[in-house]
Amino acid sequence: MAISILLSGLFSRKTLNASLITSLIQRQNERVRELETMIEKQNKIIKNQTAGGVNPSPNSNKIRGELTLQYIKKQDRMIRELESNYPKSPQISTRPLRIYSVKLLTLIWISEPPLNLECRDPCGWVVGYIYSMKSNISHMGYFPYGIQKMEKLDAFYPRDKQRIFVNRRRELKLLELVKTSMESGIRKHIAFIGLRRIGKSMVCLEFMKRNLREMPSVYIDFKKFSFVPELFVKYYMGYIVYWLFGEGIDPQKYTDIKVQIDTLSEKMPSLVPYITSLQAELEKEAPDRVACISKAFNFPEIVAKELNKPVMMFLDEFQEMMEMDNYREIKPVVDKFRSFLQSQSRIVYVISGSAVSTMEYICSDAKSALFAHLREDHISNFTREDAGVLTKKILMQHSMDVAPEIHSRIYKLTRGHPFYITALTERVIEMVKLYDLSLNEELVDRCFVLELTAPNSRIYSFCNYIFNESIERARGSNLLKAILQTISEGDLSLTQISKRLKRKTGVIRNALRQLMEVDLVVHEGRLYGFRDPILMHWVGFFYRGIELGDDIKSGVLDKLVKELEEKYLRASSELGIAKEYEFKVKLEDEFKMRLNNYRSGDGEIEFDLLGEKNGIWHIFEIKWRNKLASYKDMKDFLEKIKASEFSSKPKKLFFISKTGFTEKALEFARKNDISLSGSDLKFRHR
Repeated sequence: MAISILLSGLFSRKTLNASLITSLIQRQNERVRELETMIEKQNKIIKNQTAGGVNPSPNSNKIRGELTLQYIKKQDRMIRELESNYPKSPQISTRPLRIYSVKLLTLIWISEPPLNLECRDPCGWVVGYIYSMKSNISHMGYFPYGIQKMEKLDAFYPRDKQRIFVNRRRELKLLELVKTSMESGIRKHIAFIGLRRIGKSMVCLEFMKRNLREMPSVYIDFKKFSFVPELFVKYYMGYIVYWLFGEGIDPQKYTDIKVQIDTLSEKMPSLVPYITSLQAELEKEAPDRVACISKAFNFPEIVAKELNKPVMMFLDEFQEMMEMDNYREIKPVVDKFRSFLQSQSRIVYVISGSAVSTMEYICSDAKSALFAHLREDHISNFTREDAGVLTKKILMQHSMDVAPEIHSRIYKLTRGHPFYITALTERVIEMVKLYDLSLNEELVDRCFVLELTAPNSRIYSFCNYIFNESIERARGSNLLKAILQTISEGDLSLTQISKRLKRKTGVIRNALRQLMEVDLVVHEGRLYGFRDPILMHWVGFFYRGIELGDDIKSGVLDKLVKELEEKYLRASSELGIAKEYEFKVKLEDEFKMRLNNYRSGDGEIEFDLLGEKNGIWHIFEIKWRNKLASYKDMKDFLEKIKASEFSSKPKKLFFISKTGFTEKALEFARKNDISLSGSDLKFRHR
């Protein structure tokens, strides 16, 4: 991309002597052409190293950093030359040229450094700056309206979070498919569903970071909105104006309609009448709320039409919008949103939400207005491999590395939940650094219990917030809390809970339904249990009044660690090493073939045991837990196979469950020819 193209964009509204500017640019281009070649050569070296699975050497990164710094200095000299030639020209402001030439033009020629790049050389700040900002340069087609998007993204997606982003390749590929389909005129809307802090927002923001140059995007977090209709429309439209036309890192000021009008008067005057008509309606003594909401929901399409570009709308915590159902004339608000989603041709929506049951209803229930309009995608915990990568990235920030068994221990304790991994790893680092302790599995266990029991810890604070907010949404009673305390000791059936609490099953059933609606409890087969196993641990400690300080050497801590190991970890759904080996030996003897664990090359797919005999692959899934294997377990197993290299190969499928199967699971297995077995390894349908 020639510098002259960018300068013409920057100065498209200035009266300038084009020939003089062009001559300056040509002379500068000649000076830096050789340097560009050197940078490209160095990029190829680093790219080849990365592709070969080798981390780029510090020397390679240092060379690139030094070359980049030279380039920036040469660009700066060009700015100074422009300033000296036009010292008093009122038509020319070199300040934006200085800022964006020095900081942004450079990025055009610099390829993205590897994700694990650690900049410690003198020029490292240059490479680090480039890495964090490269993907966020606004698309040239709307360059005047989005030149500061990289600053905006940093405000929503801090640099420290960007540095530890891990994998989510499937979700990013799905969003890439949405983008390319939209560019071809085909709209695919997505709904990301998952527990709080599982990484839904990070996936959306990471995609925005990588694609801001290619497609205008808007990110809205409904958790920060007011759902009084008159305020909602200002916020909704204000955030759109902010992302596509605004400046700075404060979107709140754009929720003022006057600021919206002032911004659009300068950047996109054709949109001003649309905003002023809304302003006139809102200034009435009794505004037409339906008309106002309709204007807000239609605004993205109006903007996209004026930009002549498709726009991606990322709506986080989408279920919060249903708060407007409290207004009779608007209820149900999802119906009104659907009518615009259907009619718009230039907008693609990516919604996400952590209220799992509500989001599943919105997307999948035939009674919902958005039924069949969204592709539902569940974001789950990390695999063992990805959890290890996240742990390693956090440790590397403190110049620490650990043995593989530490990674495994952290994964086992946290079940692969990104937030819990981060909190536990940072607690471990803190204890090692502050108290000069040895980093071993025992320390990890102790840190985990501290995180669950110390009121000032991150996991304690998070669980406390989730628990109280969910109980409040469920219009909580002492009975709900009693049920949660009871099942914190392990999954139980309806009858078992009723007997322990000495309440009628009908009363308990209604209370459990309330707890499931707010995502505290799940029901699989005959059993009820916590949706989040870490929250289960926290509730177990909390209701026994166990709250510890930060004393890592406390004797009480030793007892709690032992209890946790005995009570919870051994009941984990993950198959133990000894049991896994026992199954391997017995099944190899039964099937007369060699069986091994399987993991795909990209680490995305794992099978407990896999073997081949007479050209037929035998694939085994094992669930060793105190729950009946469910329909979802079966479906996930089948989908995992379809996504694997064995999808089109001859194969036989086997599913082993410690405690049996639900009726739906049995029916699914019959229809899909999956052989089933309990702990006796006697298969049915084989």
